[in-house]
Amino acid sequence: MKSDSPLRAAISARLRLPAAMLLLALTALLLPESASADIALDARIGFGQSQSGSSRYRPGSWTPVTIYLTGQGARGVGQLTVTVRQSGHTTAYTRKISLHDGPLNEAYNFVFDFRPVNYGMMGGNTTLEVSAQLVLDGRELANRRFALPLAVNEETFNVLALTRDGSGMNFLAKKKLGLIHRGVNPSRLQNRFGGGGGGNTSSYSALEQFTSAALLYTDPRALPGMSQGYAMIDAVALADQPLDNLTEDQSAALQSYVRDGGLLVISGGGDLSRLKSQFYQEMLPITPTSAVAVRGNAPELAALEARYHEPLGLKDSVALTVGTPRPGAITLFGPAKGTTGFGLIAARPYGAGYVVFTAFDFLAPEFRGWKQTPSLWRDILRSNNQALSPRGILSNMAHFGAQSGNKGLVDAMAGKQASSTPGFPIVATFLGAYLFLLIPASYLLLKKLDKRELAWFTAPGLILGFTVLSYLIALSIKGAALTINRVVVLEAQANTDQIAGYGQMTIYSPRRAGYDIALGPQGDAGRAYRAAVPAEIFEINSSALGDMTIEHDQTTKIRGAEVRLWDKRSFDCPVVTSLGGPVEIKTIWIEGDRVQVTVTNKTRRNLQNCALVTDKGQTIDVGSLAAGEKKRIETPLIWAYRESSTSVHLPSAPADWQYSPSINNRTPQTAEQVRNNLRFALTQALTNSGTNSNTSYQNFSMNGDEDVQTFGKATNAFVAWVEPSAHPLLDLQVDGKPGAGEEATLLYIHLPPASNFPPAMAKASNPFLLDPILNLKEESPGPAGRVVQ
Repeated sequence: MKSDSPLRAAISARLRLPAAMLLLALTALLLPESASADIALDARIGFGQSQSGSSRYRPGSWTPVTIYLTGQGARGVGQLTVTVRQSGHTTAYTRKISLHDGPLNEAYNFVFDFRPVNYGMMGGNTTLEVSAQLVLDGRELANRRFALPLAVNEETFNVLALTRDGSGMNFLAKKKLGLIHRGVNPSRLQNRFGGGGGGNTSSYSALEQFTSAALLYTDPRALPGMSQGYAMIDAVALADQPLDNLTEDQSAALQSYVRDGGLLVISGGGDLSRLKSQFYQEMLPITPTSAVAVRGNAPELAALEARYHEPLGLKDSVALTVGTPRPGAITLFGPAKGTTGFGLIAARPYGAGYVVFTAFDFLAPEFRGWKQTPSLWRDILRSNNQALSPRGILSNMAHFGAQSGNKGLVDAMAGKQASSTPGFPIVATFLGAYLFLLIPASYLLLKKLDKRELAWFTAPGLILGFTVLSYLIALSIKGAALTINRVVVLEAQANTDQIAGYGQMTIYSPRRAGYDIALGPQGDAGRAYRAAVPAEIFEINSSALGDMTIEHDQTTKIRGAEVRLWDKRSFDCPVVTSLGGPVEIKTIWIEGDRVQVTVTNKTRRNLQNCALVTDKGQTIDVGSLAAGEKKRIETPLIWAYRESSTSVHLPSAPADWQYSPSINNRTPQTAEQVRNNLRFALTQALTNSGTNSNTSYQNFSMNGDEDVQTFGKATNAFVAWVEPSAHPLLDLQVDGKPGAGEEATLLYIHLPPASNFPPAMAKASNPFLLDPILNLKEESPGPAGRVVQ
């Protein structure tokens, strides 16, 4: 045997070499190829032409962030995470991305929520850290921290210009337009600038002289893929930017921005091929038919020169788009029967927002160089929906917690079990029995039996028994069911089938656990929610908040939301939905400030407790409207058209909608009772928003609120409660199962102005009926953040 040892050693050595080579080959195949990756990570925060220097963002708003990946890639599915840490709390936004070999030049869109969470008389704590990380197969490929760019003031009116070369509209940066960010109350600025308040009138107010408009351009790849990324933007001017360069998500986000109350201004001119895409077919207020070349004596151009008292000085002809108005479209300016068929400027409601179309190309040299172009644009930019938004109010309240009155709504969503507590007699009886049995009764009994040594067993037994008993009592009060109740506010203008939605939800947990909450239904039906980003409601104070992970995949998911035993946690998010048709409303002026209203429910849902309301406190009951039903309200409605407001008006909630969390009421609530509780709490939250004793927190904050939508024109509205169905509008999956709970949905439709309004009333809805400002003040050089070039 020993003689075979050298031979065996030689054979073994020869076998080990191929085996080692085979092992190395297998290792090379099995190990991720990220070892050869050399990926650089950069970011653009907010809007601007570059990552540094000219980018701008608005504190207190949802903010877009675009992550750029360059360098040498690697094959596989990685995870890209944007982490935002503010005031001790961390929110991580994650997305799976497909990587490939070779050079990388990719861009990925996120939005993050930036708002103060520690309140005081001088605003919130805005300490913020933003970082991004790329991981592949458990290995970190890139990681970088980013600084915030320069900020614009909270009152700054922000215009985003979408042009092919990232320029061309700098004429808007040269004049003071006297416009204020939507929802900001001008009276908030008195402490800063002094002078009077006032809103958007035909002349400057004392405050508007100090406000500025920011003109913003951006890299098309950095346009938000989620509509919340447009929160700081007041108007988007869509000029010659090719839409085929945008992703499907970016196009959908731009549409959602308008649906949620934004203003989109689209340029016309002679290039009809640009207007034939599906995006324009859905958004335009007209149907383009042709283009014509006109000279200065054309009716539309003559009307323009007459309004602004300045000749265009045309040397050659200019191209105008010819078309027919679509249903719901109105002519804002120009002869209605002129060359184009719809005047010079037309508008059409789209959800809660407006789309404005100019027959001319507003980038054409003839209009860019015209002396009165800034005055013309001031009128165009004031054509948006300036009415107070119930969604904006509710969102603003959600992030000021108990200081704004939202706590009652959160408690109602948590349900009776979350706020129910035993009455004092029960607690006193329980503690008295516990102390009596533990000390005197046990001692006297064991003494009588001469078994005092058993106290070593009876005392722990009594403690354990009362512990179990107290748990069972608490369980009977608090329940063992996981629930997630919701409230939804749907808002739109009349006669549009698009609708803006906003929802709040509270998860009540019977145990301490972490839950995965997916927005939207399962499967492809939930893909619309992949671009909806939730946030945590500031119920009481910042210490009540927890860290969050928000995962974007087929849908958006809150990953591992921790909730304590018999406790609750609340979130809000956009609601992506359709009612299947518009609420058609026609108003006819009678006399004075009175109108007659006809309402047709062309949605597929029945509407309950319908009413017409005004900010003057007038409520006209309409009853219920079945799908397809039409009602004419003969009672004149007092039309509010001059006033501004800080709260919406709703019909008073019936007394039987309110619930009491008293433990003495052991009767289980029906689903209808729970919904009525939600309706009552939502009504109270919205109608009390303007009279809250802590409104000063909203009016004084120097760092801004989330949307600051607590001010606007007084509204004339049709309101109703949407009949519940088996499929909630804010559909949720909790740990892969449908979220058990109820939903209450308020529908809020802004009434359209009557076509036969007298001039004094018509001016409130069309800035082109007001006298223009022909001598706009020059925009003097000031703090950075006013203009982006």
